[in-house]
Amino acid sequence: MTSVCGAVDEQARALVKVLASARTGASALPPFNPATSATHRRAGEGRLEKLCQQRVNLATQAIFERGLREQRDLEHSHSTEDELYDKMDELNQSLRQAYGQRRREAALVRSIHDSAVVTEAMYSEASETTTELRGKIQQRDELCSACLRLSDRYRDLTQELEMINADIRDTMLRNRQIYSDIQDLEQQLEAGTQEPPSQALDNERQKLENEYVKNAILRNTLQLLIVASGVDWAADENLLETMLSLDERPSFDS
Repeated sequence: MTSVCGAVDEQARALVKVLASARTGASALPPFNPATSATHRRAGEGRLEKLCQQRVNLATQAIFERGLREQRDLEHSHSTEDELYDKMDELNQSLRQAYGQRRREAALVRSIHDSAVVTEAMYSEASETTTELRGKIQQRDELCSACLRLSDRYRDLTQELEMINADIRDTMLRNRQIYSDIQDLEQQLEAGTQEPPSQALDNERQKLENEYVKNAILRNTLQLLIVASGVDWAADENLLETMLSLDERPSFDS
């Protein structure tokens, strides 16, 4: 605001100089000649007065516009300064809050540390008990994990055993069909209804021998699975019958 007032004073002084120069110019005019008409004199005075008034108006307008600009700049500077102060206040408030939070956290850490020291000093035996208990808990967790793995393995072996039992049942049915075919051929030979089909009989015997070999492989695989799974197959009637029937070797009458 002070700068605005100084600018106005400076412009006022400039205006005074303009008016003084106008008067000086008027006094510097050539002396009045009686021969000059009154009309020319009044016209000259009117033009001079009009010129002085225009210069005064221009100077006044310039002073006013400059004052307005400087006032706006000053208001803007005041507004910017206020914003900076507000921002500084916010930052100071944030710093105070962060510092207070930091002090509270440090105090809490010291309190926890002191409590831990006192607790360990007063309950040293309990600490040993807790350590032993943690070891047992860890051992329990490891045993549970091992049990779950064995359970998964047992389930897989059980499924595989069921598939093998299904194959065994299919093989036994095929064996029965082969035995039935052989018996029919033998009865036909005994009845003498046709010539002895030695080649067909040999083929059936070869098929039966191949089935027995397959059964032996299945039996060995089944025994390995039963031993690995820990199932008591001797106590299971179905498994016992299966094992005994697979161990039988067919006999052929000559």
